[in-house]
Amino acid sequence: MRLLLGLVLSSFIATSSVALAQEQSLMVVFPKTNYQTTSQKIFFIGTAPSSGEVLVNGKPVTRSKSGHFAPSFPLQLGENLFTIRYQNQEIQIKVTRVSTQPEIPQGLAFAKDSLTPAVDIAKLPGERICFSAIAHQMRLFP
Repeated sequence: MRLLLGLVLSSFIATSSVALAQEQSLMVVFPKTNYQTTSQKIFFIGTAPSSGEVLVNGKPVTRSKSGHFAPSFPLQLGENLFTIRYQNQEIQIKVTRVSTQPEIPQGLAFAKDSLTPAVDIAKLPGERICFSAIAHQMRLFP
């Protein structure tokens, strides 16, 4: 019986010390670093001790009374780096926003600015406009 009571007590102490250590530190549970998304925004879910300030890229975020936070931020296409800071603790998370547009195979796209008129023109609605569209590396006749 003493052995069982000792095991339960030591297990409780170990669990309590782990929980106490987690309460004393900055923690972000979402997103993990190197996260990829097609979304235009990302939100963070994390916690830190309720005293003090949590900064994301140098800006303070609103937190609950218990220290939890879930702010959202806009994403640019490509890599976005976020630095979450609480006192002397810092977590860096890289989020990559990938495009939802399909990639155009090489040689099938129009040349840059080829659909832009050579001069500014003013036309009435319904009048036809001829653009000099030059396909980029496209061969019309083999």
